[in-house]
Amino acid sequence: MSDAGTGAPPSAAPEHATLVRAFVNTLDVDEGTDALADAAGLSRWLASNDLLGADDEVADDDLAVARDVRAGLRAALVGHGEAAHGLLDPAEATRAVAVLDGLAARLPLHVSFAGGTPDLVAGGEGARAALAQVLVAAARSGADGSWDRLKICPDDTCAWAFFDESRNRSRAWCGSGCANKNKVRAYRSRKRAADTTAPA
Repeated sequence: MSDAGTGAPPSAAPEHATLVRAFVNTLDVDEGTDALADAAGLSRWLASNDLLGADDEVADDDLAVARDVRAGLRAALVGHGEAAHGLLDPAEATRAVAVLDGLAARLPLHVSFAGGTPDLVAGGEGARAALAQVLVAAARSGADGSWDRLKICPDDTCAWAFFDESRNRSRAWCGSGCANKNKVRAYRSRKRAADTTAPA
């Protein structure tokens, strides 16, 4: 029996949710690195995740689409954790998701009945088809409930995408390091506020 039927927390992120998380984390805020810094980087990432052939070319306009897909997914995931809402301006997040919606309408996606059950699949070939596979993974995450467990760490120096494996989906931080750092930050902030309001 699957975890979905028992109310038990998932033991691990399903493969499609892992792909979405990995794609969002091509931007590493903590390290200041971007795997999608150029078309060659996008090509390497897609090939290393078995989404693109090593000989397939990636153009600069494919890179622009990939960055917009990532920004839209990141903006959507910020909405999954209340503590992370401050990472993006609401208007900026709305724009990013709207751009993602527009791209999803233009990328090669279709419903296939070949497997006996209707399924969203990517068509075509090349970088656009590879990016469509990332959106297929997001749609499958939405279908099985794992989408809501994909979150962005609210620490603005981290902002790492993670999979919340807690039973009640209440995990806010990507790990204990960020949680502890922000507890200390909040404590110091409260202490400073108390010190400034204390009578002389």
